Amino acid sequence: MGLVSPLGILFCLVAALIATNLESVLGATLQGKVPWLTNEVINGINTLIGAIAAMAMALILKATSS
Repeated sequence: MGLVSPLGILFCLVAALIATNLESVLGATLQGKVPWLTNEVINGINTLIGAIAAMAMALILKATSS
């Protein structure tokens, strides 16, 4: 089909949904209380959560398909 399979697209969408929701929770609950937790740090955490979620889904798929 292309560079990314439909399953890869689904993984990206789900990972983005997870990361965005957790970013909102972190921003709403901790950002005002922790001085070093700036918007830029929250954005970095969002990216990290999304990457970890996508890799975890891929690893789970690989483990269950073997």
